Amino acid sequence: MDIWVIWVILGIILLILEALTPEFIIGSFALGCFVTGIISLFIDNVTVQLLVFAITTIIVLWQIRPFFLTILDNPEAKSNIYLLVGQKAKVIKKIGPEDVKGRVKIGGEDWMAVSKEGGIIPKEERVEIVKVDGAKVIVIKDKER
Repeated sequence: MDIWVIWVILGIILLILEALTPEFIIGSFALGCFVTGIISLFIDNVTVQLLVFAITTIIVLWQIRPFFLTILDNPEAKSNIYLLVGQKAKVIKKIGPEDVKGRVKIGGEDWMAVSKEGGIIPKEERVEIVKVDGAKVIVIKDKER
């Protein structure tokens, strides 16, 4: 097996591992593997390849990683459950303050809900999600209704 194939396989394995972590550290090593894989097509010296791997990984960690982290930490880039904020929902079980948790239906999903204002929100009322807190949503009465 050619050495470049080993570098690429190692890079793919590291990218898969990176998918499990949000820090882009393992991904930096994966990029080092891919660059070294390309270099190894032209240079057979393993010492030079290891040097290229080390230098590439350090550059990625030092220069490119902070850029990726700013993209990932961007509060404007909503994803997953945080896309619920601003959505409208229907109350399916009366909602009250923190000690009176109700339930809402959001796009076919059933969520535990608490009133932000602390008042009672009756069943069948329309609400707006203002915050996601773990497995519950914080809601206010829908002002458009």
